[in-house]
Amino acid sequence: MLSSGLIDLPQGGWQIGTNYRYFKSFRHFRGDHEEAHRLEEGTEVINWSHGWDLNVSYGISNRLFANFSLPFVYNERSSLYEHGRTERHSTYSSGLGDARIGLGYWIFNPEKRAGSNLSVGLGLKMPTGNYGATSTFYNVGPNGEAEVRPVDQSIQPGDGGWGIVLDVQLFQQLGQHFSLYGN
Repeated sequence: MLSSGLIDLPQGGWQIGTNYRYFKSFRHFRGDHEEAHRLEEGTEVINWSHGWDLNVSYGISNRLFANFSLPFVYNERSSLYEHGRTERHSTYSSGLGDARIGLGYWIFNPEKRAGSNLSVGLGLKMPTGNYGATSTFYNVGPNGEAEVRPVDQSIQPGDGGWGIVLDVQLFQQLGQHFSLYGN
C-alpha cells in the first residue's frame, strides 16, 4: 500500500518489488591508462553479470521503514589467459548473492510533502552468497586437461564478509503520471 499513490510507505504498509541488473565489462585499465590493444589482440577478459533482486519493505511508521533485499546472480567470464592461453573459454557462477537488511527514514513528513521526499538509510550486508564458487577451466591441468577451480573474484556471487550499507533515495513527482526517482 502506497500513500498518495507514490513511493513513500505508510505505517503498516508493505511494498514488494523486484529489479534486474545487467553489466558487461571488457575494457582493461592499468591505473588510468586503457590497454586498448587487448581488444585488438582478442586477449580481453569479458564479464557478463545478471542480477535479480527481490526487495521487501515494511512501514514501521509513516517515516521509518525496514527493508530486506535478496539478490540472485548469474555470471559468466570469458578469457584466454585463464584457460592455458591457447583457447578462449568461459567460466560461470550463479546463485544467491549477499543479502541486505536495513532501516530507512524519510527526512520530510510524507503527509505534508506528498510530491517529493528524501530518505536516508543504514543497513547490514550479510555474507549469504557463495564466495568459493567453482567452474571448469580448460587446458590448465598438468597434462593440459580441464580442472575445476575457484572462479575469479569478479564473478563470485558473494564476498564472504559483513558490511555496512549507507543509502539515500529520493523522488520528485513531475506531473500527474510521471515521477523522478533516484537511489
